[in-house]
Amino acid sequence: NGQFPFSYLNDTQIAAEPKDENCNGNLNCVASAVISYERMFNQSTGVEQLRTIANTMRGKQLMNIPDDDIIPCMYLDTIISAPEPRNEDRAGPAREEYIFTMQQLNDILAMKTEVRSKYSSGAWANNAQAQDLVSYLDEYIDELNDEIATYNGNPPPTPGPDPNYFPDLVDWYQTLGAEGNETYGKGGRYNKAKVQQMAGYWPSVQHLYP
Repeated sequence: NGQFPFSYLNDTQIAAEPKDENCNGNLNCVASAVISYERMFNQSTGVEQLRTIANTMRGKQLMNIPDDDIIPCMYLDTIISAPEPRNEDRAGPAREEYIFTMQQLNDILAMKTEVRSKYSSGAWANNAQAQDLVSYLDEYIDELNDEIATYNGNPPPTPGPDPNYFPDLVDWYQTLGAEGNETYGKGGRYNKAKVQQMAGYWPSVQHLYP
C-alpha cells in the first residue's frame, strides 16, 4: 500500500509478484465478495450482507450453510440479539469521543478517493466486486465530507497546555533503551555527560535531561 516500510506497487508490479502456491489450482485467490462492516451492523442492510457471505460459502467442501430463508433469523440472533458483549460495550470513553484531527481526516479522504478512482475505472469498471467496493467507498467519502464540514464549522477548542507533559517526557527518556534499573539506555550510553559531548546532538535533546 506504499506506507512505510512497504513500497507502493502498481498493477504491473503486483502481477509480476510471486503468488502463493495454493493459488495455483487449490484456491481461487480472487475476492469473491466485498462486505461492508457498517452495512453489516445496519439492520436495514445487514441481512443482505450476511446473505452475501452465505452465498459465497455455499457449495464449498465441508461447508454446511443454512437455507436462504433462515438467514434473517441468523442475523437477528447473532448480530442484533447476541448476548455477548461487543467492542462497543467495553469500558472506557464512548466511541464518539475517539475523533480525528483535520489533517487525519483529509489524509483518510485522499486515500479513499484514490482507491475509489482506481476501482471505478479501467479493467475494474465491469468487475462486480470492485463496484461493490466503490459503493462502500462512496458512503465513506460522503461521511468524511460531512465530518470535515462539521469540523470546519465548529472546530474543537485548542486544549490548554498539560503541566505534566515535559516531566513525563523526561521520565520516559530516562527509560529509553534501558534494561533493569538502568537509566539513559543500556549501559548508560545516553547519560548526560556523554551526550553533552555530542555538539550536533545535544541541543536537540538537552530539554530531556533534568
